[in-house]
Amino acid sequence: MPWLRPLSLGLLVMLAYYVAGRVGLAMHAYVNTSITLIWLPAGIAVAALLRLGGRYWPAIYGGA
Repeated sequence: MPWLRPLSLGLLVMLAYYVAGRVGLAMHAYVNTSITLIWLPAGIAVAALLRLGGRYWPAIYGGA
C-alpha cells in the first residue's frame, strides 16, 4: 500500500496544525489580548510545505 505513508503524513500534518492553532488560541487568555499566537501553526505549515512538498497543502488547509 504505497498510498498509506503519504496519507498518514498528511493526517499528521493536519493534526499538528490544528492542535498548534488551538493551543495558540488557548494561550490568548494568558498573554496580552491584542495578540494571537500564530507563529507555531505557521511554522508547522511552512516546514511541512518545504520538507514534504506542495502536495501537502490540502492537509494544511484541512487543519485550518
